[in-house]
Amino acid sequence: MPDNRKTVTTTPLPMVGKVSKIRCFALIYALLSIFFTGFACSSSSAEEILTPEERLWLTNNQSRIVLAVETGYAPFVFLDSKDQPTGLAHDYILLLESKLGVHFKQERFSSLDDIFKKVRSGEVHIVNAVTKTPQRSTFLAFTEPFISVPNVIVTRKDRSGQMREENLSGLRVSLVKSYAVTESLTNKNLGYAPDLVPDDLSALLSVSFGRSDAAVIDLATASYLITQKGITNLRVAGETAFDIRLSMGVPIDEPVLLSVLQKGLGAVTNAERQEIHKRWINASSQSILSDWRFWAVAGGVLFIVLVAISGILIWNRTLRKQIAERKEAERKLARSEAQLRANLDHTPNVAIQWYDADGRVTYWNPASERLFGWRAEEAIGKTLDTLIFNPGETAEFLRVLGRIRESGEPYGPYEVEIHTRNGRVCWTLSTIFAIPMEDERLGFACMDVDITERKQAEAALRRTTEELQEAQRIAHMGSWRLDVATNQVTWSEELYRMFGLPPDMLPPDYPVHQKLFTPKSWDKLNEAVRNTRETGIPYELELEMIKTGDSKGWMLARGEAMRDASGAIIGLRGVALDITERKLVMQELKRSNAELEQFSYAISHDMRQPLRMISSYLQLLEKRLAGQLDGDKREFFNFAIDGAQRLDKMLLALLEYSRVGRKGEPPEWVESRALLDEALRFLQPAIAEAQAEIKVTGDWPRVFVSRDEMMRLIQNLIGNAVKYRVAGRKPEIIVRSETIDKEWRLSVADNGVGILPDQIHRLFQVFQRLQTQAAYEGTGIGLALCRKIAEHHGGHITAESAGEDQGSRFYVHLPRGQEESASTGDERRIE
Repeated sequence: MPDNRKTVTTTPLPMVGKVSKIRCFALIYALLSIFFTGFACSSSSAEEILTPEERLWLTNNQSRIVLAVETGYAPFVFLDSKDQPTGLAHDYILLLESKLGVHFKQERFSSLDDIFKKVRSGEVHIVNAVTKTPQRSTFLAFTEPFISVPNVIVTRKDRSGQMREENLSGLRVSLVKSYAVTESLTNKNLGYAPDLVPDDLSALLSVSFGRSDAAVIDLATASYLITQKGITNLRVAGETAFDIRLSMGVPIDEPVLLSVLQKGLGAVTNAERQEIHKRWINASSQSILSDWRFWAVAGGVLFIVLVAISGILIWNRTLRKQIAERKEAERKLARSEAQLRANLDHTPNVAIQWYDADGRVTYWNPASERLFGWRAEEAIGKTLDTLIFNPGETAEFLRVLGRIRESGEPYGPYEVEIHTRNGRVCWTLSTIFAIPMEDERLGFACMDVDITERKQAEAALRRTTEELQEAQRIAHMGSWRLDVATNQVTWSEELYRMFGLPPDMLPPDYPVHQKLFTPKSWDKLNEAVRNTRETGIPYELELEMIKTGDSKGWMLARGEAMRDASGAIIGLRGVALDITERKLVMQELKRSNAELEQFSYAISHDMRQPLRMISSYLQLLEKRLAGQLDGDKREFFNFAIDGAQRLDKMLLALLEYSRVGRKGEPPEWVESRALLDEALRFLQPAIAEAQAEIKVTGDWPRVFVSRDEMMRLIQNLIGNAVKYRVAGRKPEIIVRSETIDKEWRLSVADNGVGILPDQIHRLFQVFQRLQTQAAYEGTGIGLALCRKIAEHHGGHITAESAGEDQGSRFYVHLPRGQEESASTGDERRIE
């Protein structure tokens, strides 16, 4: 891979003796490491580094992972002259991406504080070159450190003497916000005045210009910035007790990403590490090589090294190999244990505990703390029965451990009720299995998932189901579901009772239902189900069913389609209401009404003949005796004739009332406006005589009615509005039609005599008159006839009035039927 990063060169920094010696030995150690490393090992591939599950996870999540690039953290991460990321730590990222076969999206930041804000908001997933601290550990998880550099105290050259942390007391010290060393020094309360700045260069410039007495930053960054910026009045006065150990950080809820990065770093060979460090550290330490003291120390050390090399060359190669393998195994084991603990610590929903052979807690993850209420330091060393179980449950827990110890087989998953620290009872889904311990005895691991909410939901569902079944039993209503793919049907308990079948019997497949209905009802049901499966239109039917023992009954069946997310019909569901008793009552009521109507018809029809005879003979007798009748006798004859005629009219009206629903035309689709116009033609003489003004408004739809009955209803309502007028007041009548949802509403309003509100309930009863016969003619049956016609069409009629002489308004409410209405919206006056 071509190296397009610029080489960092530095000039010697004035340093105290301790710092110089540390740097010298560090360089010698680097040279020896290169010598013993030999040729570079071949790089591992992602297939060798990661598990198949981790490779799949990385493939699926690579596009969302964002790497934070800090633009001013030289020489670790910064931008070169071409505005491209570079630096020692950035080289590790490039090498890690190459080994894993990925390329992370990058987002640039000018400060570490800005990066941490993005981590907390979930917009950044990898922080390169960051030091682990307790505060950062609340939102970041860290890999093992891959770079270690001391933090130094930088002062102006005019301040002499060696300095340590305790010498900062009383000074103004520049510190970079959000840096780990800043957090460490702040917690120590050393008595200095902090000057928090956004970056390392600002810290150095504050000291150079005299705004601060000292600055604390890492040695590599100080060397690079002083050289690059040409700051000549600064020196390194000493080291702090806190070295920066740079790791890669990820959000604490990304355990898999942490494992992937750790494995990638673990696959970096010593030769690859030395290549990166040589590219940056050697150049940064160039000033040390020009110091004669370095060569004096290096010469002596190299002589010792040559002697040591002679002894090492004759060392047993087998022993070297065994030591190398052991160290590699220990390294892998330590890394695996660290990764395991990191994963377990950041498993949010699974409480995990480890126990030794005696059942005492050795590990207690944060999820266990949240579930059981005991902190890890309180739980470790105790047995689980003292933390969770009641005394009666302890024996069962120990029995489970003994069973696992003997068989070596896991126990679970199983549901168990436990008691937490605060006394709350909860349910967990638990699994316990054996794990080997260092003393070759078996320990135990337990994983618990809190299922309390699920158990509570299940209990609530059982209660709801029981209440629903009880409600269905009381209402004699059952429910069912049909899977259209399999024709399998599911019944509620009430349906079994409805058909007289045992509750433990499986519901029959849909075609077998044919045996449960009469042939006619089965044909109706089969056609309705087929139509709903094809179109999704719900159905409602009255069906005759066959119960156990060949007894019959009736049900009201309703069904509708069930659809999936795409809108496809996947099943049907519905309810069935046992209406056998209602059906029997309706049949009896129908028979009784038929008899009553026949009786009413017979009376009204057969009684008219003798009444006509009485009226005719009275009139003949009056003519024969005309010369013999005085005034009183003539008045008596008139009363008798008038009574017979009025009784005939009443019987005629009663005959008409009894014919509603029996003798009228069958229902058909008609234009409601045509019915109104025909009724107005019949009423024209009365309208002209009263000089009434009739206003027609609204939408007049097509309605499914009996033509002659509906015309009689309209004629009666408008005729009453014309007849019951106030003397000296011109009648004004408003006839309005409107549709509301599936209802047709007809209203007739007038300015006539009105009705007392407490008398409205008498309006629609047979032979009930609110006005005297002398004032207004009539039989008292017209509005009762209107009520019966409305009810025969499945509707009803109402009236309202503010009182006498206040006019009145009548409303007729009728169902429209299922045909689309064709309406007109005109308005006209009829004089």
